Amino acid sequence: MENSNINNIILSPEQLDVQLQQIKKYKNNTEQLTSQLNPILEEFQNAYVNYHMNPTNNETEQIFQTANSNMQSLNSQLFSIDNSIQQNIHTIDKNLIQLNKMIQKAKNENQKLNRMYDRTNSKQEGSVGMVYEFNQIYHRDYLTNINLFIGVILSLYVTIKMFGDRKID
Repeated sequence: MENSNINNIILSPEQLDVQLQQIKKYKNNTEQLTSQLNPILEEFQNAYVNYHMNPTNNETEQIFQTANSNMQSLNSQLFSIDNSIQQNIHTIDKNLIQLNKMIQKAKNENQKLNRMYDRTNSKQEGSVGMVYEFNQIYHRDYLTNINLFIGVILSLYVTIKMFGDRKID
């Protein structure tokens, strides 16, 4: 299930290329509109002043209406680009939130696995230590048994030597 979520979130190279082209398109459009902004703004300012100085003149009114229309058109284009960018940001934000959740799940799983590994590794090291300790105990007891055996044999030899030469009368 998580793999399908990843496939839904991660963009293919073609989708990334489309995203990059869209970003370039937004950039070009905003640069073009920005370059148009100063002349349209100057035209609007002049037409505004002329119209309010001569409100009865049809020509100044027509120029003012055209400049106002150009300003509104520019504003609506900027709003449209802004809206598209906001939608893309929202989509990217949702994808990043999902990726972050998946990363957190993976981190939690990784921590759990690391704890299990540490416990297993500790048990293994403990087992190795126990085997070493039992080997030491075995060798010590083995040497003790050999010493006891030699001691018993020597005791028998000494006993036989001491009491074996006497004759009973």
